[in-house]
Amino acid sequence: MKNSIPLSVLTNSEKLQIDKMRLAVLLQQGLIAILTNIVITSITAYALYTSETRMFLSIWAGISIFICMLRVGLVIQLKSLSSNKAVTQQQVLFYENSYAMSVLLSGFMWSLLGLSFSLELSFNHQMIIPLVACGMCSGAVYSMLISFRSYCAFAIPALLPMGIMMIMHGFALEAATVFVYLLSSTLLVKNLNVKVMESLGLQRENEQLVVDLMKTNDHQSSLLKKLERKEAFLTQTFEEAGIPMFLTTPELIVVDANKAACKIFAYSKVDFIGSSLCQFFHQEESRDISPEYYKLLDGKISQYSMIKKCMTANHEKLWLNGTVSVVKDESGRVQQVLVQAQDITQQQELSEDLNHQLTHDRLTGLPNRYALEKRLQLLLKQPRPFHHVFCYIDLDQFKVINDTCGHYAG
Repeated sequence: MKNSIPLSVLTNSEKLQIDKMRLAVLLQQGLIAILTNIVITSITAYALYTSETRMFLSIWAGISIFICMLRVGLVIQLKSLSSNKAVTQQQVLFYENSYAMSVLLSGFMWSLLGLSFSLELSFNHQMIIPLVACGMCSGAVYSMLISFRSYCAFAIPALLPMGIMMIMHGFALEAATVFVYLLSSTLLVKNLNVKVMESLGLQRENEQLVVDLMKTNDHQSSLLKKLERKEAFLTQTFEEAGIPMFLTTPELIVVDANKAACKIFAYSKVDFIGSSLCQFFHQEESRDISPEYYKLLDGKISQYSMIKKCMTANHEKLWLNGTVSVVKDESGRVQQVLVQAQDITQQQELSEDLNHQLTHDRLTGLPNRYALEKRLQLLLKQPRPFHHVFCYIDLDQFKVINDTCGHYAG
């Protein structure tokens, strides 16, 4: 058996479980064997009953049946003792040996039947004795296959003395047949017992595999439930977040958008999915990808922020302050891009209004001196292949007009 499990590689706990399984099977089949023994004993005593053998057969049958009844009590007691979860391997072996000793007594009783073997008996009576004894040993192959020592304890005492008695009465050939049968049946039981033990080892391993698989399955089910709860939590957190959020591919193709994004842009989720995120930028905004984005994809930075002017479905301007981060798989590859945005339209419009007031004259609406200085600084910082020309125009006595006639006249 190529796939058999050698008993030597089993742990003590596994050996104990196998021994308990063997004992349970042995005791279960033992009750059937004992009842069969009682029936065969009664039939044999009746078949051999004559006036000359009446006393012997009565005593033999009575003792045999009494021993069988004792064996029944022993089997019931051993079943009760072996069912204890705290039983040790030494105790299990002791119970098996106790059963083998009871079987030994029954075997000796069948060997005593050979004492009635006599030439004065008819040929049929002479052949009944070895045939019945061999038949009992054949039945023991089934009932004691799980325990080789129990089979030997029954078959050897039952057939060996009987064969000797047959030789003493001149039946050498018939006795040789009994010896050959005893040897062949013993070898057969030995070989089958090894196969059964290997099968029990495989059965025990399969049971352990089933237990391990069930534990693994329970663990995976628990992990799956946790993953489902986590996924549901993340999905709900994404969907119900109070700020616009987008999930895109690394190519910035929208995969999902939450409710806040749909509300602020006045687009449906279907309008977003499959579209480029840049498509929703204002036409004044550049569609060029920021260098920071490539750094993010390369793993050089974990996130970055940007401010973009966007356009809603109602053609309204929308300023968003976005934070861009990535979602990676176990191997570190970027799977999705997460964009979280904050509506800063009011702040941006207020900032533009303040900047306009700072850089323009309140009365005329023309750029003031501060705007001029800022513009000059920008021009001077930008290198160009040609020179700048700066023209300054002043009106004489303009301050007098303002002070005398007022700013409106000025």
